Amino acid sequence: TGIDDNATSNAMTIDSSENIGIGETAPQGLLHIKTADSSATVNGFADELIIENGTSGSDVGLSILSATNGYGNVFFGDSGDNNIGIIQYAHNSNYMRFFINASERMRINSGGSVGIGKTPDGNVASTGFEVFEGNALLVARDSNTVAYFNRNTNDGTIISLRQANTQEGTISVSGSTVSYNGF
Repeated sequence: TGIDDNATSNAMTIDSSENIGIGETAPQGLLHIKTADSSATVNGFADELIIENGTSGSDVGLSILSATNGYGNVFFGDSGDNNIGIIQYAHNSNYMRFFINASERMRINSGGSVGIGKTPDGNVASTGFEVFEGNALLVARDSNTVAYFNRNTNDGTIISLRQANTQEGTISVSGSTVSYNGF
C-alpha cells in the first residue's frame, strides 16, 4: 500500500485504484501532492493533479520554470487540436499571452498594459481594446459601433464625466430622450 523511504512514515502511496499520493495516504485523484491537510475535497472535473497545503497562512502553488529567453506554457488541447488554448509567459520580453481557438486574444505586457484583440502597444490607431499602464482606456474599431452603453431597466445616468472625483457632467436617458448635461 505504500513506499517507505526508511523514515517513520510513507513518503509515497499507490492505492488500489492506482492513484499516487505524495505526502498523502488516501489520494483524491490520479496524483495528489500534499504538504498539509486543507480538509477540502477535490472537484471531480479536475482530479488528475491535486496540489494541497492546508497550513494556516501558507500558500500552495505550481511552478513552471523556463530559461530567461524561453516560454512557460499551459496548453489546452483536444483530439482535433493539441494547442487550441494556451496560457503563455514570454521570459525574454516579460509578457503573458492568452490564446483562444488557436489565436492570441489577450496580452498583458511588462508595464501592465492589457490588450484584447490587439497587442498592447499604445497605438491609438490600431483596432482592439487596450487598458494602458496609466489606466487610460482605448477602444478602436474600423467599422460598426465602437461601444455600447445600456441601461437595462429604469431611466438615469449612463455616463458620469468627472474631474478630481467630482461629477462635472453626465449623459443620461429618460424614456426616448438622451440628455447631455454639463455643469
